[in-house]
Amino acid sequence: MPGLLQVVFKTAFGLTVDLSNYAVAQLFSETQSRYVVSVTSDQQAAFEALAQERGVFVQQLGTVTDEPTIHVTTAERTYILDKANLESLWQNALPTLLNPS
Repeated sequence: MPGLLQVVFKTAFGLTVDLSNYAVAQLFSETQSRYVVSVTSDQQAAFEALAQERGVFVQQLGTVTDEPTIHVTTAERTYILDKANLESLWQNALPTLLNPS
């Protein structure tokens, strides 16, 4: 999940993501063989064809939106999250943990 969010951090864009088929452990795993790739809609078919040609499994998890919010659908519910708040938490996580007040 952090990799998906980093795609839109420091941009004016948001995300709509459907993670209803994934276990929580999969969302936070940092397995080295998985990558987040963002392609424009007009290049999606070509990207998927190239991946299939090379034997690489790809799956669309969501879309980038013009709205600066994060919509995440899980098996339990849909969350609408403020991107600016998430980005601030992400940017300040280590300084906050290393310098507690």
